[in-house]
Amino acid sequence: MNEQHYLENLQDIKRMMLRSSKFFSISGLSGILVGSYALVAAWWAREIISAAHAYTRMEIIVALTALAMATLVLALGTAAFFAHRKARKHNESFWDPALWNMIRAAVLPLITGGLFGLGLILNGYYTIVASATLVFYGLSMVAAARYTYSDIFYFGLLEILTGLVALFFPYYGLWSWAFGFGVLHILMGIWLYFKYDRRSVSKS
Repeated sequence: MNEQHYLENLQDIKRMMLRSSKFFSISGLSGILVGSYALVAAWWAREIISAAHAYTRMEIIVALTALAMATLVLALGTAAFFAHRKARKHNESFWDPALWNMIRAAVLPLITGGLFGLGLILNGYYTIVASATLVFYGLSMVAAARYTYSDIFYFGLLEILTGLVALFFPYYGLWSWAFGFGVLHILMGIWLYFKYDRRSVSKS
């Protein structure tokens, strides 16, 4: 009996140590919504590009940049809202060291990719913007996976692979962008929801 109690205590300590080093409040629902935002943004970008003849080059760049920034802010806000709600639901801290470690790991590839993509746009290399942003985004997911669900690592690899394939089909860049940021995000959200979120709900 004492041995069983001792093993249970060890398991509890192990779980506590894991939770202190990993951020497990990422919500699958937020992934589904973020992917949906990306698909809408891709459609909107297509409408802007199809009407390019009616605007100057700089107006097109400003419109697409504004659309990308609005989508990013909405995506980050949604992810933060659902993560905070999930953490509160399980009586866990949201602003913990694991979250900051995850952010620090992801932020450099994200910022680098954003600036690199902006540089490509300003220099007229529009056809490879989708490829570059997908590759850098995938690298940020791979880096962040160390501090959260390991599944994120594999979805990051899929983002990188999508970006690399898009590099060889540059005129399908918008479709690649929609698949990487839209469809893959939705699939990741569904995967995380049924593997982690739904399981935690059934246990509570």
